Amino acid sequence: MRANTVHRWRCAGLALAVLLAAGSGAQASRVAVTNVTWPAAEPRLIRLDLSWDNSWRGSVEPANWDAVWLFAKVRVGPAGVWRHATLSTAAADYAVADVGGVAAAFSPSADGKGVFVYRQTAGRGPIRWTGVTLRWPSVPPGTDLEVRVFALEMVYVPAGPFYLGDGVSPGRFHAGGNPSQPALITDTPPRLRKVDGGLWAERQGVAANALGAKGPTWDKPTGVLPAAFPTGYAAFYIQKYEVTQGQYAAFLNTLAPRQAAARLPTRAELTVKVSARRRDGAASAAPPPTYRYTVALGADGRYAASAPDGACNYLSWEDATAFADWAALRPLSESEFEKACRGSTAQPVPGEYAWGSTRLSTMTDFQGIDGSGTETALPGDSNTLCQKSIRGPVRVGIHETMPTRELAGASHYGVLDLSGNVAEAVVLLSSPAGRGFTGVHGDGDLGETGVADVPLWPGRGGFGSRGGDWTSPEEELRVSARSATVILPARRLPGNGFRGVRSAISDRLPGK
Repeated sequence: MRANTVHRWRCAGLALAVLLAAGSGAQASRVAVTNVTWPAAEPRLIRLDLSWDNSWRGSVEPANWDAVWLFAKVRVGPAGVWRHATLSTAAADYAVADVGGVAAAFSPSADGKGVFVYRQTAGRGPIRWTGVTLRWPSVPPGTDLEVRVFALEMVYVPAGPFYLGDGVSPGRFHAGGNPSQPALITDTPPRLRKVDGGLWAERQGVAANALGAKGPTWDKPTGVLPAAFPTGYAAFYIQKYEVTQGQYAAFLNTLAPRQAAARLPTRAELTVKVSARRRDGAASAAPPPTYRYTVALGADGRYAASAPDGACNYLSWEDATAFADWAALRPLSESEFEKACRGSTAQPVPGEYAWGSTRLSTMTDFQGIDGSGTETALPGDSNTLCQKSIRGPVRVGIHETMPTRELAGASHYGVLDLSGNVAEAVVLLSSPAGRGFTGVHGDGDLGETGVADVPLWPGRGGFGSRGGDWTSPEEELRVSARSATVILPARRLPGNGFRGVRSAISDRLPGK
């Protein structure tokens, strides 16, 4: 479309509006970006409507909020390469024409890679904002520009001290010299020593098996954790939900064919090994099943997911970090994982899950149409998915409308599904490769082969997983359990997922 016309199209955030147009029957994601316009009279402005459900901002502890991370991609001509747009870094350059009774606050990133938007004051309920304006200072040259705006729901985790470890879970962190005492993380980098005041962990080996590689959960390091490592003390934003299959398909649709092909599981990786013959001895005519993975390339040349709200599984570390780089986010550290679950003020509950108690009830079935985006969990008091009770991950946040944190499977800060469904890919403290992580963010653009090209993001030995997945025994879902941490998500396994984070600019309350 020419730059001297209004550039308008429907873009349902990362929910892939193309799915609806294709008649898949899938429901749109909770967050939606619609009515995007780029007026010729004001080419440096992008206007859109933004909505999402289950939004909140609290006025009492934890006094945090949810937000949407908005970012844009641009290309010149239909054969062009999608590039990340650099937006304004000044909050005054953002506005909402009609807030629908809920005042908006903006917090643009210092690098111009995107902007957080959220409630300005305390409240709870859906957001319906029209006429959201983003300023784009440097419009690329060309007369045939296309712009897409994407949205991810995030949760703000405030700065503050917190505990690592719960005193009982396998492989747990603890205060040096006392395995039953959780370690307090403050703004001072901890000493990695098995002495009073140090940070230590149980060294629990993991045997090689079909799910991963053999290795210890702790390398008995010495010294002090580098000051740049994101321990979780500083404020950060974390995705409210695990990356969905619809979001991953939208990501693939902005990559070159070679890049996208490198970020997909192979047929062999997706094939579930089953007996070739039925019980009656006849050969099975059914195609090999997959564990609820629905991302595929359509006849129109675009990727789509028939269950777009399902958590995306089969993500290797390269896949996960490519998504994070593309969205200008970064990976989560394993200590930030515990902070996001537990919060700053709570003493750890021995054996607790992300919802702060030891009660666990795994779902075993659905009510409604599976994959529709509106299905609900059975039994009604379930709060997670594990132990292979359903063969593959379910839609993200499936329990979130339940009346209590425990029933909703929500963390202290309102993050969903940190225990179960798919495992959280994280940067580890258990090796030098992980401890060299400095928390630098992605720049929005990938390398030619579709991999993240961010300096100091860890490679092999520096990453692992936390929180357990749909295949895991209950023990691995515990907040502090590290017994399976080094089962590396280097391979594309049916339980591997991801969620990205972004460091907050400061701990000042936005909107104040």
